[in-house]
Amino acid sequence: MFGDESEAAIVKVMRLREQLRPYVMEQYKAAAADGTPIMRPLFFDFHTDLGSQTVDDQLMFGPDYLVAPVLQKGVQSRSVYLPPLPVGTVWENHFTKVTTDTSEGGRRITEATPNTGEGFGTFPLYRRAPAAAITPGGTRAGIL
Repeated sequence: MFGDESEAAIVKVMRLREQLRPYVMEQYKAAAADGTPIMRPLFFDFHTDLGSQTVDDQLMFGPDYLVAPVLQKGVQSRSVYLPPLPVGTVWENHFTKVTTDTSEGGRRITEATPNTGEGFGTFPLYRRAPAAAITPGGTRAGIL
């Protein structure tokens, strides 16, 4: 009904949902056990970071995923704030696998939000990941 490109984007997001099912279930168990919200503002997890205290259009999805939803129709990019992580841990874009090291402090980056083409169906979604062969530009070696 919406065309091949839209169907491919929907399939991409549905696969992501299935991949995250065990993580989601883990978060529900934690919420039931101690009341920790599954979706929460950045300052919940990064309460000492001044940058996280001012962000009102991103959220943490459990302790490991950061989501920066696209809130404006037709935009091709958006600014994303990535809070500081300990040395040895980086933010990894779920779709592109590009990593950003914030061990020296939170960073604001610009993330593509394509509404056509190869990246259609992706959005700014990051997970905490162990650092591995990070290049000076903040990306994992071999992935651009």
